[in-house]
Amino acid sequence: MEADERQTKRGKRHSGRLPTTWRYAVMSQFKQSVWSGSFRLFGVEVRCHTLDDGQRLIEAGSLDALITAMAAPNTHEINLAELQRFSVWQRGDGTKP
Repeated sequence: MEADERQTKRGKRHSGRLPTTWRYAVMSQFKQSVWSGSFRLFGVEVRCHTLDDGQRLIEAGSLDALITAMAAPNTHEINLAELQRFSVWQRGDGTKP
């Protein structure tokens, strides 16, 4: 097992930001992905995956960038259609948005 994977599974204390399992996710964890795509939210491309067991995952780098963009006041126009498409995917209303 590689060091990144051990760190992902074991986890460690974090600085109040994102859980270690999100920050250190490695692409090898997405081998069972049945859908991969992206959404443009708050000016950030958010890469997402749906696994064959129904779990929905957001890539760690995308999640960090999205949180940063959302925290910045009035920097990006909100695309309501894209936000709706993301919400449908996130709720699990179908595998593909």
